[in-house]
Order: sequence, then C-alpha cells, then structure tokens
Amino acid sequence: MQTLTATLHFPNIGGGSMISTRGAKAVRSRDSVLYALLHPLVWCWVKVFYLFRLRGLAHVPRTGGALLASNHASYFDPVWVGCAVLHRQITIISTTSVGRVPGLGRLVRSLNALTILKRQGFNKEAIKEFVRVVRDDDRLLLIFPEGARSADGALQPTRRGISLLAREARVPVVPVLITGSHEVWPKGRLWPTPWGRVAVTFGAPLKFEDVTPAPGEEPDHAFSRVLMERVAALIDSPDDTVPFLEGLKSILWRE
Repeated sequence: MQTLTATLHFPNIGGGSMISTRGAKAVRSRDSVLYALLHPLVWCWVKVFYLFRLRGLAHVPRTGGALLASNHASYFDPVWVGCAVLHRQITIISTTSVGRVPGLGRLVRSLNALTILKRQGFNKEAIKEFVRVVRDDDRLLLIFPEGARSADGALQPTRRGISLLAREARVPVVPVLITGSHEVWPKGRLWPTPWGRVAVTFGAPLKFEDVTPAPGEEPDHAFSRVLMERVAALIDSPDDTVPFLEGLKSILWRE
C-alpha cells in the first residue's frame, strides 16, 4: 500500500478545524446542527424525485461505533447512505480536491466529513485517526472499499483500507448496497439526472475476527472477499422499504 501525507479536518457545528495526523489526537466529534436541519429535507427530496427505497435499517447499530462499507458508483453515494441512516448521523471521508471548490470544503466539513490528502490509499497515521473516530467517538464511518467510483456501476476489486480499518478498530462492519445511483449521476457526467429510482440496502454486520480465511489465503484478503460477497448478495434482499412518513418521523425524533 502506498503511503501519503494526510491532514484531517474534524467536524463540528460550524466547520472542521485542521489537525495534522502526526502525533495529533482527535477532537471528540459532535453531531452537526446543519446535518440535523438538512436530513429531513433531503429525505423528502429523495423520496419524491428518486422514489428512494430503504431496506435493512435494523442492521445499523443504534449506538457505538461501526463502519458502513458501501459500493461506490455515483457522486451522490454519501448522500444516499447518510439519508438512509434515519436514527443517527454518519461521518464521511472526503479528499482535499473537494475543498478546492469555493465553499464546498467548508460545507462538507460541517456535515461530518474528515478531509484527507489522498494518494491511492491511507497512511498509518490516517488509519489511526479513523479508528479513533469509530472506536473512541462511537461514530458511524462510511467507507467505500473499492476506493473510487465504478465507471460502469458494477462492483470493483477492493483496496486494502477496509481490512486495515476493520482489523484495527474491531467494530462491526455493515455491508451496504446502493442501486440506481450510477444511472442518476455516473462518473464523468457533469450534472445528475433530476429523477430516478435509488435504493439503499443494509446487511447483517460482520467483524474482522469472524471471517475464516481459505487455506493459503491472507486474513485481509479473506475479509475483503467476504465483505464484497455480502454486499453483492444484498441485491436479493426482501422489499421492506421504510414508508415516507415513518422515515420522516424517525429522522425528526431519532427513533
């Protein structure tokens, strides 16, 4: 895995403060006020214009830290997953390229983003900070194991970061499958389609230590393989979507 120089921005109400990963300790995170205000509005928007469907929410822990491991085919993927977790706020990882867009960097940091300088992977110091966020701050951290958006919407090979995080953090990893997002806003398209059909499905969580490698298989590879198999299998999940008003009530009252 290639190394990188990483700088983290930890979210707060008005935007993140910059913390170097070298010897730094994370500021204990708080829920974002802006996130709380936007969540019900985004729920209404996606239900109306994207016929948004949500399945398996019971698999997302109501308390404690966890990793949400999702496929990645669209610029909107963090929005779909964040909107789908009705009872908690999630934390996302963005790169400094986002911060170069005027005003956008501050916006994503105020919406629970950790911003890093990325070079094809995370260094050990960045991994330590991510582990601290989920294990010590009890956050839900959204991870895309594939590392980059899929060009055609199909599942891609995973990178090593998810196995490293799962092994070090020792927290549940929830498989997540997003369908329909590639059609709405695929890689390379300037603007999203203003309507469509999108669904987010959560699967039963697993832990790194629960996966038994095949003979001769490395534990990290085994975990990544099993995780993506779980993600792919979610396509056959039963249709138990959350109705509009029930979802809105859960967001407003954190039920």
